[in-house]
Amino acid sequence: MGIVPSESNCNLLFQTLAKNKEYGMAFGVYKKMAIHGVLSTYLSLSALVECLVHFCIPQLAMAVIGLILKHGYSVHVYAVNIILNGLCCNGFVVKAEELLGDMGRNGVLPDRVSFNTLIKGFCRGRKLNEAMSLKKRMECANIGPDLVTFNVMMDGYFREGQVDQAVELWEEMRNQLEANVIVYSTLINGFCRSGDIDRASEVFDEMLSKGVSPNNVTYTCLVSGLCKKGKLEKAKSLFNDMIGRGMRPDVVMFTCMIHGLCEFGKTQKAVELFEFMLGKGEEIGIITCNTLINGLCKVGLLDDAFNILEMMVGQNIKPDVGLCKEGRLTKAEIITREMVEYYKLVDVGPYTVLIDAHLKSKSVRKALRLWREVFELGLIPDSLIYSATIEGLCKCGLINMAKGFFMKMRTYGPIPTTFDYNTLMAALCRESSWEQARTMFKDLACGNCPPDVISYNIIIESAIKAGDVEFSNELLVDMQQRGLKPDAWTFSILINRFSKLGMMEEAKSIYDRMMAGGFSPNVLVFDSLLKGFSAVGKTEEILELLHQIVDSGVVLDDALTNTILMCICGIPEAENIVKLLPSFNQDVSNSNASSLLHDKLLTKVRSNAHQHQTSTP
Repeated sequence: MGIVPSESNCNLLFQTLAKNKEYGMAFGVYKKMAIHGVLSTYLSLSALVECLVHFCIPQLAMAVIGLILKHGYSVHVYAVNIILNGLCCNGFVVKAEELLGDMGRNGVLPDRVSFNTLIKGFCRGRKLNEAMSLKKRMECANIGPDLVTFNVMMDGYFREGQVDQAVELWEEMRNQLEANVIVYSTLINGFCRSGDIDRASEVFDEMLSKGVSPNNVTYTCLVSGLCKKGKLEKAKSLFNDMIGRGMRPDVVMFTCMIHGLCEFGKTQKAVELFEFMLGKGEEIGIITCNTLINGLCKVGLLDDAFNILEMMVGQNIKPDVGLCKEGRLTKAEIITREMVEYYKLVDVGPYTVLIDAHLKSKSVRKALRLWREVFELGLIPDSLIYSATIEGLCKCGLINMAKGFFMKMRTYGPIPTTFDYNTLMAALCRESSWEQARTMFKDLACGNCPPDVISYNIIIESAIKAGDVEFSNELLVDMQQRGLKPDAWTFSILINRFSKLGMMEEAKSIYDRMMAGGFSPNVLVFDSLLKGFSAVGKTEEILELLHQIVDSGVVLDDALTNTILMCICGIPEAENIVKLLPSFNQDVSNSNASSLLHDKLLTKVRSNAHQHQTSTP
């Protein structure tokens, strides 16, 4: 009607919409207010901050803080905390830290929520040292950490596998605060994740003794941990205890129990639990169904698996057709087409599994035909279908075709993952196309998805194969600068290649680093080192290594046994050396395995010595 509402009405409407989280309409009202020159109150500007953070543009929300100050208002810590949370949730933790530092200059003192928000951001970004530093800074500001602080940091340490640090925080917290159900649940989940189910059970018992009632999350974490360890009776007992307390198990708990039952051969019990879920009217999801389907397929109950699959189709649950791995492709494709034609479940997921299955069985034409169907149906390929195709084509030896799909992915999206790069780089290295692999690695290192340990392992191995030892060392340094720790495969690659090149000082140095890093050398590592030392005639090193093989508890296989025989026979005065050998563990059922190896060595050495004497004039 051309009438502008009053300033108070405009601001009231905007604030009310924002308060009720109707951010889209609220922002529309604010734009009209700005067009008509309606002055925003402090509460409206604070609500605008909330809207901008909701729309994932916290940088603009920071600009609104300047607008608040320009209008002569004081900035409240609540508004700044909303921006801090928005920045952290969107990955701008560094910006959030800068804002926390600027709060004092804007006349705003950070509170406990400010610190906790940024600590949570650091933990989410796996920057635990920064989170700990901020906790100390928080304490220096006379703001004591609360349960939220401790809970967030303990969860962060557990997620990174740093259990001891999480326990230290737990002990510190217990001296200051009483734990609630959330903290106890975090501890139980952390111990279960690290495989320490006994400590998780101890925490649960302590929780009960303290009068803290467990919730659904507590029970689900512990039941899941027990199922993974095969402690199904105890899991069942907890499940019944939960029901006895009047709680309703959710789909996550049911799925965990079904998975545990299937993993430990109790498939019939898993089916009964699934039927119990249906009887209780529980919402059946794709993960639950696929878990049971996979369990049934493993024990060969394919007809039962198909019955569940058809039930999923009938209830409009989109399966990922897990039966393909059992070679039942024809029926799986029929069901997929039924989903498309009759149930209108047009989804790229089933096609991903079918394409993957066809490529695994080397049926490339059938896989490509399914790709055409994907485009004909107007489906948008996601990263999973591309990854399955690239990996499958590489395994079929069709690397150029795989590169074509990779380039299509880069051009039209989605962005290739580190896994895609690794798959292609490994395939290129197998066919000795090292330069192409290195070019891909450089592209990966400069892109949005950084290389991982596997990426470095692939390129390090290719560099050493190509004789470029200097480049492999540079890669090792670069890897560590990125915060990536070499794994057992990294060390094995380096030891194997250096040994083959006769660079035994380098090989021994890498072996020492491997041991210092807590990695256990395997049979291949020892085999490589023995052959390398034997080639350069290092008797003392061979004997030392043989003792280390025994100390490590490695069981000798045929290959390593033959290598030891070769090494000893190549040493002067080998018959005397044999007497100094340790007692080995051999891969045989005979309890006299050690003496058998000694007998073999003595026989071989004496045979060699006899041949030498008879052939000498």
